[in-house]
Amino acid sequence: MRRYNSQELNIKHALSPRDWRILEIFKRRVHMYHEYWNDLELGEIIVAKFNRVTNGKTSGKITGLPNFNRLKGLYVDFRPFFQTSDPTSFIKIATMINERVESPLYCKFIEFIEKQWNDNLSIPGSFKWNDKPLIVSEVLNIFFNGYIFHSDNEKYNKLLDLLNSFEEETIQSLLFCAVQGCFMAVNNLYRSISELTPENLKVTFPLEFID
Repeated sequence: MRRYNSQELNIKHALSPRDWRILEIFKRRVHMYHEYWNDLELGEIIVAKFNRVTNGKTSGKITGLPNFNRLKGLYVDFRPFFQTSDPTSFIKIATMINERVESPLYCKFIEFIEKQWNDNLSIPGSFKWNDKPLIVSEVLNIFFNGYIFHSDNEKYNKLLDLLNSFEEETIQSLLFCAVQGCFMAVNNLYRSISELTPENLKVTFPLEFID
């Protein structure tokens, strides 16, 4: 996000001690994601075309990605922002700050980054699963709860069904794109509140994003 032409706003409503703890954890988790991302030392990433192959599965992948075992660490750091039940989820933090600032201008900024988040959880309608549009948020839930972090039987069975329609490397590529795209919204929120402390009750936001 660009840092110029920004505006500062005061927090109008007090944050509780619990709120401050949650914000501190959120900021630390953003730092952890950045550190892991830098540790991956990704080179050039090229998105290949996705197409149909003779076995009826959608194929295509991003080239230049590390192996899936290394990427799992990135997903570990991202997952709290995605899990709506987590106090540091993107949606909960965005809502908390928006309610405390209570400004129409800041609300437009929050709407922008929430759209940025939601747009990265959708993909073109050409991706179909069981004759319905593939929903990326559902793919994330299936992988997170049926494979990477938990062994939810229902989610695992959905994963097997999903892999009947898509090559595994294709799903993994979509997963990576969604995670990194959503983190851009997380990072924009973080930059807005990075200087927010009990001693400095101010948030910033770039005016370019609220036209």
